[in-house]
Amino acid sequence: MRAVGVLVAVSLLAAALSVGPMAALFGRQHLACGFVSFGLAMPPAVLTLWLTRWLARRSPYGALLGFAIGPVVRLPVVLGAAAAVFLLARDGVEWGSDFAHPLTFWLWVLFAYLVTLLTETALLARPALSGVAR
Repeated sequence: MRAVGVLVAVSLLAAALSVGPMAALFGRQHLACGFVSFGLAMPPAVLTLWLTRWLARRSPYGALLGFAIGPVVRLPVVLGAAAAVFLLARDGVEWGSDFAHPLTFWLWVLFAYLVTLLTETALLARPALSGVAR
């Protein structure tokens, strides 16, 4: 569970350190796009991290299986949820004006996805690398 906490903390820290300054410099639409993107990317990342660590405890090949399945599951979930939010927000929702520029939203989705992927990879590789260093 510690690794899941680290993933959430690093993701929230990355969101706070990136979304706030971008909103201050380039406008409030970055607040909605950034925080929604991190909100969409974090739950699947937490689930796949937990699943990979659970599989690793069950089987010698569990970590490899989870490491391979994680992105395959997470990418369509994040992109599908982001597409749904983007399309629904553009169709007459009052706060949808924050999603008016597609590039802004999709770059935030990409950034949030990559932050969670990098953090999860580092957390999963750390135990394997510590055994190699000995």
